[in-house]
Amino acid sequence: MNLSVTSPEDGGVYNSSSLYFELASDEYSDFFFLKNASDASGHWLRLCKDAMECEKRTRFSEGENSIAIRAISDDGVIKTEGISFFVDSKKPMIRKTSPARNSFVNQSSDFVVVYTEENVRMVVFRYWTDSERMRTIEQSCPSGKDVECVFSLPEDIESNGEMHYWFEVIDKAGNNKTTMQAEVYIDTTAPKLISFENQTNRRRVKFVIELEEENLEEVYYVDKNEFNPQNEKLCSRLRYGRCTATKSFKSGAHNLDIIAVDKAGNSVMVKKDFEFSV
Repeated sequence: MNLSVTSPEDGGVYNSSSLYFELASDEYSDFFFLKNASDASGHWLRLCKDAMECEKRTRFSEGENSIAIRAISDDGVIKTEGISFFVDSKKPMIRKTSPARNSFVNQSSDFVVVYTEENVRMVVFRYWTDSERMRTIEQSCPSGKDVECVFSLPEDIESNGEMHYWFEVIDKAGNNKTTMQAEVYIDTTAPKLISFENQTNRRRVKFVIELEEENLEEVYYVDKNEFNPQNEKLCSRLRYGRCTATKSFKSGAHNLDIIAVDKAGNSVMVKKDFEFSV
């Protein structure tokens, strides 16, 4: 007697926990299955009686299933087959993505998706920029809980402008989860220093810094002569291309590094080791 098992397929991966048995024998037989093939004392469940073909839907557990299938012919001949397959009916769960919508990115920025999925097949990063078609980068990333998958700014992006991106996480059973599109702004150009001037009046110092930068975040200084140097803001915007600010300093010697940084994190050293005493 021959026993043919069409479904479940040995080594198969299924995205539903409800599967069909599709069995056949060349003799009229009773068909049974054992949910745990390693349990020799387990209870065999009847699928079909006195048939040459057997089809029946049965529900299985998530994860790895290792079962035994048996056909017993009318004259008592027994044929048994072992089958192993994997069930994953749950979609991946995406926890968060970055960078945030409407934020600025530069050449060193990472694009990150955080997800929970025990059987990841791949993570897909999709993006498009102004007047360009969608592009795709696929990456193998680990399975697990709250896993980070990181992509760098694509090398084919060579100019500043808008960028739309989103992620898709796909598991081994074909379940997938896609994020909403997020728009970010690419700025890979550091602020350009045009001129630096200063005027000292007793303990007050006036700074006039001319820059080329459309997305200024801040111009600040660090006084390296301080016991605990901190970033001290001079300007958070430019007026007619200039940062103009007057600051009071305590008596004594000062040594400043003055830095301009844009919203994407690009920076330029406006003045290094600017020394003066008041």
